[in-house]
Amino acid sequence: MKNILLILSLIFFVSSTSFAAQFGKGEIDIDSSFKEGYQGYLQELQEDPSWVGVFAADNDGGWGWSMASGGQSWQRATTGALKNCNKYSDNNSCRVFAKGSRIFWKWEDLPNLSYDSSKHVDPSSVNVSIGSGEVYPNYYVKKEFKNYQDTCKPNKNDPQRIFICFFAISKNGTKSGYTVFSTTPGDGKTLNKIIREEKAKAVANCMENNNKKPCYLYANQDEVIWKQETVSVDTTKDEVVDDNDLKKKLKKLKELYEEGLIDKDIFEEKRSEILDSI
Repeated sequence: MKNILLILSLIFFVSSTSFAAQFGKGEIDIDSSFKEGYQGYLQELQEDPSWVGVFAADNDGGWGWSMASGGQSWQRATTGALKNCNKYSDNNSCRVFAKGSRIFWKWEDLPNLSYDSSKHVDPSSVNVSIGSGEVYPNYYVKKEFKNYQDTCKPNKNDPQRIFICFFAISKNGTKSGYTVFSTTPGDGKTLNKIIREEKAKAVANCMENNNKKPCYLYANQDEVIWKQETVSVDTTKDEVVDDNDLKKKLKKLKELYEEGLIDKDIFEEKRSEILDSI
């Protein structure tokens, strides 16, 4: 009997030690991106209280989070959060920062990261529409879109799961927000209802990053759905080129590039198009 109790005690000790080892400690670089990411995580907990969430980080300020429901939800959320965080960790050293809304990271100088409801945008109150017109996502939005694409990928180990993903951006291409939702047939909600909710959440997330100003759907899954306006040219007529108009276009293009709203490749491409029209 003593041997059985000893074995059980050792199993419990090893299990507890392994579980505790997942929690982070020590000084951590918490910048504006980290704070925004954690606020977004807390916001998701507010909107989906039936789900469990885990937020992971490393000491250099890298972060990532995940949510899950159903069987082994805490374990799956923890695994997902660590995996998402380690994608952006230089030394693959992510640990659990928070489980649910409770922070477990040990550092006496940890700043106040409590939920700020003043930035909240209720998804049920937003007007969801697909963006249209010329748009030039800046470097940070492009980087976020790449993160979104990496997250919105089918799970090869669970081919039955359905991924529903939407990406939204502001009209000037400087702010973004997205949602990635995975479910299985028979989870309790109709697919159409989930799609409507996720569209609204993506737009609301973007608006929270855009001082509550309007945002529009940019992509569904990997497909860009933003409607770029095109101008048809009648080649049967002689085209009159206005020098003043060309100068205005070149000046505007340069301003967009200097403000970081477009990258160098787009700047050179559009500049060549303008000059070719002379």
